[in-house]
Amino acid sequence: MNDLDLVNAALRLVGENRIETLDNTVNSALISTANEFLPRVKAACLRAHDWNCARRRRALVAVTNDSLEEWAYAYRVPVDCLAVRRFVGSDDFTRGASFAVELGNDDESILYCNVVDAKIVYTAEFTNVGGWDSLLYDACSARLALEFAATFAREIRWIEAMWKLWIQKTDEAVGVNSSEGGDERLYSNALAEVR
Repeated sequence: MNDLDLVNAALRLVGENRIETLDNTVNSALISTANEFLPRVKAACLRAHDWNCARRRRALVAVTNDSLEEWAYAYRVPVDCLAVRRFVGSDDFTRGASFAVELGNDDESILYCNVVDAKIVYTAEFTNVGGWDSLLYDACSARLALEFAATFAREIRWIEAMWKLWIQKTDEAVGVNSSEGGDERLYSNALAEVR
């Protein structure tokens, strides 16, 4: 599975012919549209959920804190980070701590928080669809098909059908991801607390 396969899967969903390449040497509006939407749709699909196939962990590097004393610490966000999910820590306070990701004075993404020596779990910009879970891949092809349906000025029923398909495929992918330990949640063991 690669980007061309993903585009062709989306084109098939909207009844368009396959393309042979994403290199637009023939000045094709279809290929141009695919190249326009592909990076944005892939990033949006990855950001939409804490996918286990795109999850990474990293200890953060502290930077100058320019939060005007709102936060105790500031850290550089990894360049491949699409979404910070949570902190890594042995206690509930650290794992559930609040944070804000903003642009710093140098126009780089900064994570502000009150956690010392912060380590995070995040969704990486893992755009190699060959390494994705097959259900995430299917959901992304449906999202791309939705964009194609809206762009190719089909009847509203096509757009509605692609919207429903995208929701269905995304729900299925999220469900399986969660059942495979994909959702990292904070749990309180109420039974242990009763003892």
